Amino acid sequence: MTLLAVALWGLIWLGYPSLVVAGSFEGVVVMKRSSDGEVSTHKTYFKGEKMRADGERDGDYMVWDSTTNEGFVVESHERSVTILPRNYPKSEDVKKMFEGTTVTKSGKRRKVAGYPCEIYVGKDDDGTSEVCVAKGISNAAFYGLLSSDPVGGGSYPSWVRDIIKDGGFPLREIERDESGKEASREEAIHIKAQRLGDSLFAPPAGYRMREYAPIMK
Repeated sequence: MTLLAVALWGLIWLGYPSLVVAGSFEGVVVMKRSSDGEVSTHKTYFKGEKMRADGERDGDYMVWDSTTNEGFVVESHERSVTILPRNYPKSEDVKKMFEGTTVTKSGKRRKVAGYPCEIYVGKDDDGTSEVCVAKGISNAAFYGLLSSDPVGGGSYPSWVRDIIKDGGFPLREIERDESGKEASREEAIHIKAQRLGDSLFAPPAGYRMREYAPIMK
C-alpha cells in the first residue's frame, strides 16, 4: 500500500467519533495488488455504518463499526477475535502522521473499474505515490473523523478533508521509487453495489475473544 494510502487508512485506527459522511455505499470493492512480482486480491465491504476489509490470509478480516466507534480483527489460523478499542490521539500524534509527506491535487481524472476518480500525488523522502480517489464509494466507517475533530480541525491537512468529504475511496494507488520506477500498484478491478448480509460483519462463532493486543499497535 502506498505511503498516501497508509496515511489514509491509518486515520481509521485513530478512533475518531463516527460522523455522517456523504456517499454511503453498500456493496463490495475488489482490489488487485502487484508488488515485487507478486499479485494478490482482496475485498472491502460496506454496509450501513460498518466496513469489512479482508486480510491476505483466507479467513482473516477486520471490521469497523462507526456507530460504536469500535471494531475487531479476525485471525483464522488462531481462531481468535481481537477487540479494537476507541483510541483518541493527541494533536501532535495526528500531525506526526503526515510529517514529511506533501500531497497535491493533480487536476487529472481517470476511470477505474468504470468509476471516475481524481488523482492526488503524494511525495516523501522515499519516492512518490499517485492515488485516484472516487467519490461516493465508502461510508462513515471508512473515514469516521474530522467534522467534530476532538483534537482540533487544524490538525489535519486540507487535502484530507477534501478527499473524505464526499465519501472518497482510493480506487488506484501507484507507488514509485526515487528513480520514478513503479514499485507497486493496487487498483480496483470490480465494484458492485449490492445488498450484503449482516453475517459478513460479525465475528465467527466459536472463536475466542481477546482484548486489544500489543501486536496491533
